[in-house]
Amino acid sequence: MSSDVSVILPVRGNCEYIDFTLKSILKSTLHPDEVLVIDDGISSDYYNVIKKYSLDLNLKIIKNNGFGLVKALNTGLNAAACKYIARIDSDDLMTQDRIAVQRKTFDNNPKLVVVGSQCKYIDTFGNITGVSNYPTGILNQTKGFDKRCLLAHPSTMFLKSAALHIGGYRSIFTWDNADIAEDFDFWLRMRSEGQILNLDEPLTFYRQHINQLSVKNNDATILGTTYVKAVNTNLNGTVDSIHFIDKNSPSTKRLLSVIFKKLGFKNYIATMVYIQILKKKKSLYTTVIRKIIYHILDI
Repeated sequence: MSSDVSVILPVRGNCEYIDFTLKSILKSTLHPDEVLVIDDGISSDYYNVIKKYSLDLNLKIIKNNGFGLVKALNTGLNAAACKYIARIDSDDLMTQDRIAVQRKTFDNNPKLVVVGSQCKYIDTFGNITGVSNYPTGILNQTKGFDKRCLLAHPSTMFLKSAALHIGGYRSIFTWDNADIAEDFDFWLRMRSEGQILNLDEPLTFYRQHINQLSVKNNDATILGTTYVKAVNTNLNGTVDSIHFIDKNSPSTKRLLSVIFKKLGFKNYIATMVYIQILKKKKSLYTTVIRKIIYHILDI
């Protein structure tokens, strides 16, 4: 039975958990029709690990048409042969019934364009450490949808046609050459294509470890989310891509200008103060200030 699902799996560097990820897909009760591993700079040691799944998963390794996560995601999106796109990252796992459950959910509601789920958090050894608490049901009008990301990107399945119609993913905020908040920007635009649903059932095991991008770049996530929120407020004209360097760079001045115009004086001041304390040594003072700013920015 064809699932009409393409799995997009961007991979870069030392993907030490990739074998576990691919094994979890292989154990699916409903197999994807293809698994697209997007090579964004895979360490040579892991090529053979990935290639051994070529036949069982109809796995293809595709060279990224550019550099970075957004380029990798769009490379996969354009190469995918199926109607539905399932996302997973190279350190996460799928439950056996994830693809089947999400496909059935789409079949039951033709208005859907995105289906996400809760996640079970796991550590480096695969031990469960907690469960996510994302809002469930149709998210389009959910309070907070415009303010922060309410879906776990690696847990989602979405319509390829809708994703292409909005122009795919965008790289509008980068930090040390890493794309930040690209998923938040993607969901904000996908909302115009149809309904976005979060299931209450945990269908993805989300691995948390110190080398994780979201762990390394918490400050970047705060600034990136704020900027994405700003550019998607009363959007018109072209979007200025920001590469954050330091508090004195021209790009930072553009970032603050956009936030002031779109989100107002309060958010402008909060973001400016946050940027000023980025380089300061962590202390009780900076911790308190950060918490106040989180509250003001409502992220």
